[in-house]
Amino acid sequence: MRRFLAAMLLATVALSPIVLAHGASTPADPFTRLLADQNDDCGGDGGAATGSCRGSDDLLALDVQEKWDNAAGHVLVFRFSLDKGKTYPVANTLTFSSPAGIKTLSMKTTDDGAFQNNGGFDQISSIASLNDGNRFIVDGIVKASTLGLNLGDTLSAFKVESKANNNLGDFMPGGCKTSLGTDCPAPAPGSDTTSYSKPSYALQGTGYYASLSGDGGSIQVPLNGDSDTRQLQVSNLFSHKAQTIMVSVEGAEGVTAGFHVGASMDGEYQATADVGLPAKGTTSLHLRLHGAQEGATGTLTISLTTDQGGRSQLQIPYVVTAAAVDDNSMPSTHENTVDGTSSSNKSPAAGIALVGVLAIAAFLRRRA
Repeated sequence: MRRFLAAMLLATVALSPIVLAHGASTPADPFTRLLADQNDDCGGDGGAATGSCRGSDDLLALDVQEKWDNAAGHVLVFRFSLDKGKTYPVANTLTFSSPAGIKTLSMKTTDDGAFQNNGGFDQISSIASLNDGNRFIVDGIVKASTLGLNLGDTLSAFKVESKANNNLGDFMPGGCKTSLGTDCPAPAPGSDTTSYSKPSYALQGTGYYASLSGDGGSIQVPLNGDSDTRQLQVSNLFSHKAQTIMVSVEGAEGVTAGFHVGASMDGEYQATADVGLPAKGTTSLHLRLHGAQEGATGTLTISLTTDQGGRSQLQIPYVVTAAAVDDNSMPSTHENTVDGTSSSNKSPAAGIALVGVLAIAAFLRRRA
Protein backbone atom coordinates (compact mmCIF):
# COMPACT_ATOMS: atom_id res chain seq x y z
CA MET A 1 0.00 0.00 0.00
CA ARG A 2 2.83 2.38 0.87
CA ARG A 3 4.49 1.60 -2.44
CA PHE A 4 1.23 2.35 -4.22
CA LEU A 5 0.83 5.71 -2.45
CA ALA A 6 4.44 6.60 -3.21
CA ALA A 7 3.94 5.79 -6.86
CA MET A 8 0.76 7.88 -6.97
CA LEU A 9 2.59 10.80 -5.38
CA LEU A 10 5.39 10.61 -7.93
CA ALA A 11 2.88 10.47 -10.76
CA THR A 12 1.05 13.50 -9.39
CA VAL A 13 4.27 15.48 -9.19
CA ALA A 14 5.24 14.43 -12.70
CA LEU A 15 1.88 15.54 -14.10
CA SER A 16 1.71 18.81 -12.18
CA PRO A 17 2.55 21.98 -14.10
CA ILE A 18 6.06 23.11 -13.29
CA VAL A 19 6.94 26.78 -13.62
CA LEU A 20 10.30 26.92 -15.36
CA ALA A 21 11.69 30.41 -15.39
CA HIS A 22 13.83 31.36 -18.36
CA GLY A 23 15.31 34.56 -19.66
CA ALA A 24 14.32 36.54 -22.74
CA SER A 25 15.52 35.27 -26.10
CA THR A 26 18.76 36.64 -27.50
CA PRO A 27 17.92 39.77 -29.55
CA ALA A 28 18.03 39.34 -33.31
CA ASP A 29 19.43 41.83 -35.83
CA PRO A 30 19.03 44.80 -35.77
CA PHE A 31 18.55 45.00 -31.98
CA THR A 32 21.15 45.38 -29.21
CA ARG A 33 20.44 44.22 -25.66
CA LEU A 34 20.63 46.89 -22.98
CA LEU A 35 19.09 45.12 -19.97
CA ALA A 36 18.00 41.62 -18.96
CA ASP A 37 16.29 40.90 -15.66
CA GLN A 38 16.69 38.15 -13.10
CA ASN A 39 15.02 35.03 -14.40
CA ASP A 40 12.89 34.25 -11.34
CA ASP A 41 12.17 37.50 -9.54
CA CYS A 42 8.40 37.63 -10.12
CA GLY A 43 7.73 34.01 -9.24
CA GLY A 44 8.77 32.39 -12.48
CA ASP A 45 6.97 32.30 -15.82
CA GLY A 46 3.45 33.65 -15.46
CA GLY A 47 4.10 34.64 -11.87
CA ALA A 48 3.25 38.31 -12.39
CA ALA A 49 -0.22 37.35 -13.66
CA THR A 50 -0.94 35.76 -10.26
CA GLY A 51 -0.09 38.95 -8.38
CA SER A 52 3.63 38.61 -7.77
CA CYS A 53 5.67 41.83 -8.05
CA ARG A 54 2.61 43.68 -6.65
CA GLY A 55 0.72 42.99 -9.88
CA SER A 56 3.07 44.90 -12.19
CA ASP A 57 4.40 43.53 -15.46
CA ASP A 58 7.31 41.13 -15.16
CA LEU A 59 10.21 42.87 -16.90
CA LEU A 60 12.30 40.47 -18.96
CA ALA A 61 14.57 42.55 -21.19
CA LEU A 62 15.13 45.87 -22.93
CA ASP A 63 16.67 46.12 -26.42
CA VAL A 64 17.37 49.06 -28.73
CA GLN A 65 17.31 49.53 -32.51
CA GLU A 66 18.40 52.58 -34.49
CA LYS A 67 16.19 52.93 -37.52
CA TRP A 68 15.64 55.26 -40.47
CA ASP A 69 12.11 56.54 -41.00
CA ASN A 70 11.41 58.48 -44.20
CA ALA A 71 9.16 60.91 -42.32
CA ALA A 72 10.83 61.08 -38.90
CA GLY A 73 14.47 60.50 -39.86
CA HIS A 74 16.77 58.82 -37.33
CA VAL A 75 14.66 57.13 -34.64
CA LEU A 76 15.37 54.92 -31.62
CA VAL A 77 13.20 51.87 -31.00
CA PHE A 78 13.22 50.64 -27.40
CA ARG A 79 11.79 47.11 -27.27
CA PHE A 80 10.33 45.91 -23.96
CA SER A 81 10.05 42.13 -23.42
CA LEU A 82 7.38 41.56 -20.77
CA ASP A 83 5.31 38.95 -18.96
CA LYS A 84 1.68 39.94 -18.28
CA GLY A 85 0.82 41.55 -14.95
CA LYS A 86 -2.37 41.50 -12.91
CA THR A 87 -3.17 44.85 -11.27
CA TYR A 88 -3.90 47.85 -13.49
CA PRO A 89 -3.10 50.45 -14.60
CA VAL A 90 0.52 49.47 -15.17
CA ALA A 91 3.23 51.93 -16.22
CA ASN A 92 6.63 50.84 -17.54
CA THR A 93 9.22 53.62 -17.41
CA LEU A 94 12.73 53.78 -18.89
CA THR A 95 15.37 56.24 -17.71
CA PHE A 96 18.94 56.73 -18.91
CA SER A 97 21.70 59.32 -18.91
CA SER A 98 22.83 61.14 -22.05
CA PRO A 99 24.87 64.21 -23.07
CA ALA A 100 21.49 66.00 -23.29
CA GLY A 101 20.64 65.09 -19.68
CA ILE A 102 18.63 62.34 -17.98
CA LYS A 103 15.84 61.08 -20.23
CA THR A 104 12.56 59.55 -19.05
CA LEU A 105 10.32 57.58 -21.43
CA SER A 106 7.14 55.85 -20.25
CA MET A 107 4.22 53.77 -21.54
CA LYS A 108 1.05 52.66 -19.76
CA THR A 109 -1.67 50.02 -20.11
CA THR A 110 -4.96 49.05 -18.56
CA ASP A 111 -4.91 45.42 -19.66
CA ASP A 112 -1.53 44.54 -21.25
CA GLY A 113 -3.42 44.27 -24.53
CA ALA A 114 -2.43 47.72 -25.75
CA PHE A 115 -0.13 50.48 -24.52
CA GLN A 116 -0.30 54.27 -24.72
CA ASN A 117 2.39 56.91 -24.48
CA ASN A 118 2.85 58.00 -20.88
CA GLY A 119 5.44 60.65 -21.66
CA GLY A 120 8.57 61.00 -23.77
CA PHE A 121 7.87 58.60 -26.64
CA ASP A 122 6.71 59.72 -30.08
CA GLN A 123 4.90 56.47 -30.81
CA ILE A 124 3.97 53.16 -29.16
CA SER A 125 3.63 50.00 -31.26
CA SER A 126 1.03 47.27 -30.99
CA ILE A 127 1.99 44.34 -28.81
CA ALA A 128 3.30 41.13 -30.39
CA SER A 129 3.00 37.79 -28.67
CA LEU A 130 6.18 35.76 -28.20
CA ASN A 131 4.09 32.54 -28.28
CA ASP A 132 5.56 31.70 -24.90
CA GLY A 133 2.88 31.75 -22.24
CA ASN A 134 1.86 35.35 -21.45
CA ARG A 135 5.07 36.85 -22.80
CA PHE A 136 4.99 39.63 -25.37
CA ILE A 137 6.96 42.58 -26.76
CA VAL A 138 6.03 46.22 -27.26
CA ASP A 139 8.12 49.00 -28.84
CA GLY A 140 8.48 52.58 -27.69
CA ILE A 141 9.67 54.77 -30.60
CA VAL A 142 11.28 58.19 -30.29
CA LYS A 143 13.14 60.47 -32.72
CA ALA A 144 16.77 61.14 -31.87
CA SER A 145 16.01 64.82 -32.41
CA THR A 146 13.20 64.66 -29.82
CA LEU A 147 15.81 63.56 -27.28
CA GLY A 148 18.34 66.11 -28.48
CA LEU A 149 20.77 63.33 -29.39
CA ASN A 150 23.35 63.11 -32.18
CA LEU A 151 25.50 60.39 -33.72
CA GLY A 152 28.27 59.33 -31.37
CA ASP A 153 26.42 60.39 -28.20
CA THR A 154 26.81 57.84 -25.41
CA LEU A 155 23.82 56.64 -23.38
CA SER A 156 24.28 54.96 -19.99
CA ALA A 157 22.72 54.08 -16.60
CA PHE A 158 19.73 52.30 -18.15
CA LYS A 159 16.91 51.48 -15.74
CA VAL A 160 13.32 50.26 -16.19
CA GLU A 161 10.60 50.23 -13.52
CA SER A 162 7.16 48.64 -13.73
CA LYS A 163 4.50 50.08 -11.41
CA ALA A 164 0.96 48.85 -10.75
CA ASN A 165 -1.34 51.56 -9.36
CA ASN A 166 1.81 53.66 -8.84
CA ASN A 167 3.33 50.94 -6.64
CA LEU A 168 6.78 49.76 -7.71
CA GLY A 169 6.72 46.08 -8.61
CA ASP A 170 9.48 44.82 -10.88
CA PHE A 171 12.60 46.70 -11.93
CA MET A 172 15.81 46.07 -13.82
CA PRO A 173 18.63 45.86 -13.31
CA GLY A 174 18.01 44.35 -9.92
CA GLY A 175 15.13 42.55 -8.27
CA CYS A 176 11.55 43.40 -7.41
CA LYS A 177 9.13 44.32 -4.60
CA THR A 178 6.86 41.95 -2.70
CA SER A 179 3.20 42.66 -1.92
CA LEU A 180 4.42 44.17 1.35
CA GLY A 181 6.70 46.57 -0.47
CA THR A 182 9.87 44.85 0.69
CA ASP A 183 12.65 43.67 -1.59
CA CYS A 184 12.16 40.29 -3.17
CA PRO A 185 14.58 37.63 -1.90
CA ALA A 186 17.89 37.62 -3.71
CA PRO A 187 18.37 34.65 -6.03
CA ALA A 188 20.42 31.77 -4.71
CA PRO A 189 24.10 31.96 -5.65
CA GLY A 190 24.58 30.72 -9.19
CA SER A 191 20.85 30.51 -9.95
CA ASP A 192 20.55 33.86 -11.72
CA THR A 193 21.81 33.16 -15.21
CA THR A 194 20.10 35.94 -17.14
CA SER A 195 20.83 39.30 -15.47
CA TYR A 196 22.65 41.73 -17.73
CA SER A 197 23.21 45.47 -17.82
CA LYS A 198 25.06 47.11 -20.71
CA PRO A 199 27.25 49.85 -19.24
CA SER A 200 26.83 52.21 -22.17
CA TYR A 201 25.61 52.47 -25.74
CA ALA A 202 26.95 54.90 -28.37
CA LEU A 203 24.57 56.02 -31.11
CA GLN A 204 25.89 54.56 -34.36
CA GLY A 205 23.24 55.73 -36.80
CA THR A 206 21.55 53.49 -39.37
CA GLY A 207 24.57 52.36 -41.39
CA TYR A 208 25.07 49.07 -39.54
CA TYR A 209 22.45 47.25 -41.64
CA ALA A 210 24.16 47.32 -45.04
CA SER A 211 27.17 48.95 -46.69
CA LEU A 212 27.56 50.84 -49.96
CA SER A 213 31.09 51.35 -51.24
CA GLY A 214 32.95 52.25 -54.42
CA ASP A 215 35.27 54.72 -56.09
CA GLY A 216 34.25 58.20 -54.98
CA GLY A 217 36.25 60.02 -57.66
CA SER A 218 34.60 62.43 -60.09
CA ILE A 219 32.73 60.95 -63.06
CA GLN A 220 33.42 62.59 -66.45
CA VAL A 221 30.24 62.60 -68.55
CA PRO A 222 30.33 63.50 -72.28
CA LEU A 223 27.57 65.75 -73.53
CA ASN A 224 24.84 63.65 -75.20
CA GLY A 225 26.83 60.52 -74.33
CA ASP A 226 27.26 58.00 -71.54
CA SER A 227 29.93 57.98 -68.90
CA ASP A 228 32.13 55.02 -68.12
CA THR A 229 30.38 52.59 -65.79
CA ARG A 230 31.14 53.06 -62.10
CA GLN A 231 30.99 49.82 -60.09
CA LEU A 232 29.60 49.94 -56.55
CA GLN A 233 29.56 47.20 -53.91
CA VAL A 234 26.45 46.49 -51.80
CA SER A 235 26.68 44.19 -48.75
CA ASN A 236 24.19 42.92 -46.15
CA LEU A 237 25.99 43.35 -42.81
CA PHE A 238 23.56 41.19 -40.82
CA SER A 239 24.79 37.74 -39.82
CA HIS A 240 21.41 36.07 -39.44
CA LYS A 241 18.83 38.01 -41.42
CA ALA A 242 18.17 38.56 -45.12
CA GLN A 243 17.32 42.07 -46.31
CA THR A 244 15.79 43.74 -49.33
CA ILE A 245 17.96 46.69 -50.33
CA MET A 246 16.81 49.69 -52.36
CA VAL A 247 19.24 52.12 -54.02
CA SER A 248 18.33 55.53 -55.44
CA VAL A 249 20.12 58.73 -56.47
CA GLU A 250 19.61 62.43 -55.76
CA GLY A 251 21.36 65.55 -57.05
CA ALA A 252 21.50 64.61 -60.74
CA GLU A 253 21.39 68.06 -62.37
CA GLY A 254 22.20 68.16 -66.10
CA VAL A 255 22.58 64.36 -66.20
CA THR A 256 20.38 61.31 -65.93
CA ALA A 257 21.52 58.40 -63.78
CA GLY A 258 20.79 54.69 -64.04
CA PHE A 259 21.63 51.53 -62.12
CA HIS A 260 22.14 47.95 -63.19
CA VAL A 261 22.48 45.03 -60.74
CA GLY A 262 24.75 42.02 -61.26
CA ALA A 263 28.21 41.08 -62.43
CA SER A 264 27.52 41.97 -66.06
CA MET A 265 27.47 45.62 -67.12
CA ASP A 266 25.06 44.86 -69.96
CA GLY A 267 21.32 45.20 -69.64
CA GLU A 268 18.82 47.94 -68.99
CA TYR A 269 19.72 50.70 -66.54
CA GLN A 270 16.97 51.86 -64.17
CA ALA A 271 16.55 55.02 -62.07
CA THR A 272 16.44 52.84 -58.91
CA ALA A 273 17.59 49.35 -58.03
CA ASP A 274 16.14 46.73 -55.66
CA VAL A 275 18.03 43.63 -54.65
CA GLY A 276 17.45 40.90 -52.09
CA LEU A 277 20.52 39.77 -50.20
CA PRO A 278 20.89 36.84 -47.80
CA ALA A 279 22.69 37.28 -44.50
CA LYS A 280 26.25 38.45 -45.20
CA GLY A 281 25.42 38.55 -48.92
CA THR A 282 27.16 40.89 -51.39
CA THR A 283 26.46 42.02 -54.95
CA SER A 284 27.75 44.49 -57.54
CA LEU A 285 25.83 47.54 -58.67
CA HIS A 286 26.70 49.55 -61.79
CA LEU A 287 26.09 53.28 -62.14
CA ARG A 288 26.10 55.09 -65.48
CA LEU A 289 25.39 58.76 -66.25
CA HIS A 290 24.14 60.38 -69.48
CA GLY A 291 25.15 63.99 -70.16
CA ALA A 292 22.32 66.36 -71.00
CA GLN A 293 23.76 69.82 -70.26
CA GLU A 294 27.29 70.89 -71.16
CA GLY A 295 29.25 72.21 -68.19
CA ALA A 296 26.80 70.82 -65.63
CA THR A 297 28.54 69.84 -62.42
CA GLY A 298 27.42 68.60 -59.04
CA THR A 299 27.54 65.79 -56.49
CA LEU A 300 25.36 62.70 -56.62
CA THR A 301 24.04 61.33 -53.34
CA ILE A 302 23.55 57.57 -53.65
CA SER A 303 21.14 56.41 -50.93
CA LEU A 304 20.81 52.81 -49.77
CA THR A 305 17.81 51.85 -47.62
CA THR A 306 16.71 48.43 -46.36
CA ASP A 307 13.36 46.91 -45.50
CA GLN A 308 14.60 46.49 -41.91
CA GLY A 309 15.23 50.20 -41.34
CA GLY A 310 18.82 50.74 -42.45
CA ARG A 311 20.16 53.68 -44.45
CA SER A 312 23.62 54.47 -45.86
CA GLN A 313 24.81 57.09 -48.34
CA LEU A 314 27.72 57.59 -50.75
CA GLN A 315 28.55 60.84 -52.54
CA ILE A 316 30.14 60.99 -56.00
CA PRO A 317 30.95 64.24 -57.88
CA TYR A 318 30.46 64.56 -61.66
CA VAL A 319 30.99 67.02 -64.51
CA VAL A 320 29.54 67.10 -68.04
CA THR A 321 32.23 67.78 -70.66
CA ALA A 322 31.97 68.85 -74.31
CA ALA A 323 31.15 66.10 -76.76
CA ALA A 324 34.23 64.31 -78.08
CA VAL A 325 35.18 65.08 -81.75
CA ASP A 326 35.82 62.16 -84.08
CA ASP A 327 38.25 63.38 -86.79
CA ASN A 328 37.21 60.58 -89.14
CA SER A 329 33.63 61.71 -89.12
CA MET A 330 34.26 65.39 -89.91
CA PRO A 331 34.67 66.79 -93.52
CA SER A 332 38.26 67.75 -94.35
CA THR A 333 39.04 71.44 -94.81
CA HIS A 334 42.60 70.98 -96.12
CA GLU A 335 44.88 68.49 -97.84
CA ASN A 336 48.57 67.89 -97.69
CA THR A 337 50.71 68.59 -100.77
CA VAL A 338 53.61 66.45 -101.88
CA ASP A 339 56.11 68.66 -100.07
CA GLY A 340 54.15 68.46 -96.82
CA THR A 341 52.61 71.93 -96.95
CA SER A 342 48.87 72.32 -96.97
CA SER A 343 46.60 74.15 -99.35
CA SER A 344 42.89 74.80 -99.26
CA ASN A 345 40.69 72.45 -101.20
CA LYS A 346 39.59 73.94 -104.54
CA SER A 347 36.53 73.24 -106.58
CA PRO A 348 37.04 72.01 -110.21
CA ALA A 349 35.75 75.35 -111.59
CA ALA A 350 38.31 77.31 -109.60
CA GLY A 351 41.06 75.03 -110.97
CA ILE A 352 39.95 75.55 -114.58
CA ALA A 353 39.84 79.34 -114.10
CA LEU A 354 43.36 79.35 -112.74
CA VAL A 355 44.64 77.37 -115.74
CA GLY A 356 42.94 79.85 -118.08
CA VAL A 357 44.55 82.87 -116.39
CA LEU A 358 48.01 81.30 -116.64
CA ALA A 359 47.49 80.56 -120.38
CA ILE A 360 46.50 84.16 -121.16
CA ALA A 361 49.48 85.50 -119.26
CA ALA A 362 51.83 83.24 -121.28
CA PHE A 363 50.23 84.38 -124.57
CA LEU A 364 50.71 88.08 -123.73
CA ARG A 365 54.37 87.55 -122.82
CA ARG A 366 55.02 85.91 -126.23
CA ARG A 367 53.50 88.82 -128.13
CA ALA A 368 55.48 91.31 -126.15
